[in-house]
Formats: sequence, structure tokens, C-alpha cells
Amino acid sequence: MPDLIDGDDKEGSRKAVGFVAMLTIIIIAVQLYGVHCLRSRGLFARQQVSHDFDELKALTSIHTEPDFLPDQWRTSDPYELVRIVMNTVTKTEKSEIFEFTALHHHVAQKNGTLCGGMAFLYAEALRRNGVPARELQLNSQLFGGNDTHVTVDVLIDNRWVVIDPTFHIVFEQDGRRMSASELTTAVRSGKADDIHPVFLGDVSYPARIDKYYMGWKPLFHNVVLRREIVPYWAKLPIVRYWYGAVFHYPPRVNDEPIRLLNELYFVVVVVWPVITAMTVIAFIVSVARARRHRS
Repeated sequence: MPDLIDGDDKEGSRKAVGFVAMLTIIIIAVQLYGVHCLRSRGLFARQQVSHDFDELKALTSIHTEPDFLPDQWRTSDPYELVRIVMNTVTKTEKSEIFEFTALHHHVAQKNGTLCGGMAFLYAEALRRNGVPARELQLNSQLFGGNDTHVTVDVLIDNRWVVIDPTFHIVFEQDGRRMSASELTTAVRSGKADDIHPVFLGDVSYPARIDKYYMGWKPLFHNVVLRREIVPYWAKLPIVRYWYGAVFHYPPRVNDEPIRLLNELYFVVVVVWPVITAMTVIAFIVSVARARRHRS
């Protein structure tokens, strides 16, 4: 009889270990799938509607390389600097370089870049000249999609003004130059009919707003300030929710989709890792108990 009970205990231990192992694999697979879904859509960050959106300038002042800046780019005049940048880059072509010195070397060798590279070059050059600036992503759809653009807000006389280093334009309403948050508010409320892009003059970079494949207004339906340059430790599970990448949105009438996406992100980077850790611990305990039974 004792041998029979001992055999039942061993069989039960093996089943418990198998169950916990399978549960651990499923939980890890679900977590990895959630991470993949968010990453593939460029949404692997905390989503936040920021009512102080126009005060968010320090978030874009982080860079990790020495303050290299070509002598001819040393000017604190945003309009002069955008002309210099757009006369340095002479063609549009895809590049995946987002380190200032490397990208400047790339375009100085007569290679091109697209709107993201142009915005990064211009905004980082402004910051290195002591002028607050921030790259902003524009989306016709709330969470990305195919119709996107990157532009730059520049702090001029204590207010933000969009100066676009891809099309060499600003946006004016009754002679007043506008910020990205003002533009998105006007577009969403249907009050953008008297806002017009103003071309600032010919430059070498060939992109022009009047030849773009779509109008500018849909792009300003959604404006995002992306804070993605964070310390390596802030990319770890759990802590990354509070200290990792953040996407800031201006105030909007309906922020429910953003709130729901943020809750999903919380589940993926906080709740699911905790559950994973607990199941791994349970698996280790089950294995230890099974070994004790065998001995």
C-alpha cells in the first residue's frame, strides 16, 4: 500500500510539473505576441493625453553623443537654419540613421533622407544652438497608418511655431504663425479653412507641399510628441511603464481610444510580466517537489 501511494504521489507530481510548464509556455507566448503587436504598429510606449502639451520641451532635449555642429550651421535664427539644412540635403531617399553626426555625414555626401531625418536634423541642430525644438509625428489615423509625416515645433518668443523642414513652410491664420497643437485643434473642430501653408522660398531639398500626394489637413488630425530616448534600464519590463517611452497627445474631445491602448500597454509590460514571473516560480517549485518525491 505505501508503494502504491508513493507511486500516485510521483504521478501527481509529474502531472503538476507538466501542467505548470505548459501554462508557463502559454503565458510567455501570449506576452511575446502582445509585445510584437504593439511594436509592429509603432505603439510600444505609454500613451498619454497631456493637458500641458505646449509646455513639453525638455523631453526632446536628450541626446547621448558629443555636441558636434558644423560651423555653417551655428545660428539661433530658426528660419536661417532651416534654409541651411534644406540646402545641405539635396534629395529624398529613405535612410535609417538617427544619430546626428552620422546623419549629417550621410547627407553631406550627397545622400538623401525623408521627413523623419529632415525633422531630426533640423530640431537637433536648433537644440544644439540653444533653441528649444521638438519633432512631432503627424498621423491621419490615430494610431499610425500609412499617411504620416514628421514636422518640427520651434519655440519662438515663448510660443511654439511649426516650421516644416521637409516642405519649407509655416502655417498662418490671419498673418499669425501657428503651432502644431493649434493646427490639430482647428482641423478637428472644422475651423481650418482660413489656415494656409506659406512657402518660405526655394531650397535644394526637392519636396513641395503642393506636389504632395495628399492634403496637409488630414495629417494634423493626430499630433504625437514621442519621447523614446530613455536609459537602458528604463526599457526593462514593469519599470518601463513609468520610466520608459511615452507618446504625448494634445488634449482631445474623445481620449477613450488612447486610454484603452494605454491600459493594454500596462497589461503587456506590467501585469503579464508579473504573471510570467509567478508561473516560472511555480514551475521551479513544482520541479523541486517532483525531485524530492523521486528521491
